[in-house]
Amino acid sequence: MSVWQCLIPLVVLTTICTVGRWFLAVHGLGAPGAVELLWTFEFRIVLAWWVSVDRRIRGFSLPFEFDALVFFAWPFIVPYYLYRTRGRRGLFLVTGIYVLYLLPYLTALIARLAPVR
Repeated sequence: MSVWQCLIPLVVLTTICTVGRWFLAVHGLGAPGAVELLWTFEFRIVLAWWVSVDRRIRGFSLPFEFDALVFFAWPFIVPYYLYRTRGRRGLFLVTGIYVLYLLPYLTALIARLAPVR
């Protein structure tokens, strides 16, 4: 399995959440707190899994607790990891991961602000 194929679950998860948040926003509803919690939890689990697979493929040695650190502090740890493994190119990938995380929120915001015809 390639590293890029491991990102497919993250993209699918983001797509499902984005469509759901858009649908709720169009109908004037907000996402329940449990949905927010589930989205954050699932995103972190899939991202930590991806980093774990990527580390094994690249042979990048880090402590075994690194996966837990990715889960709990991903906004800070993932940029560090990607910069260490890919250099400046890794920062572009970090930007993509941040966009994936923020996409459901931005889509819901745009749907709420867009005029209804």
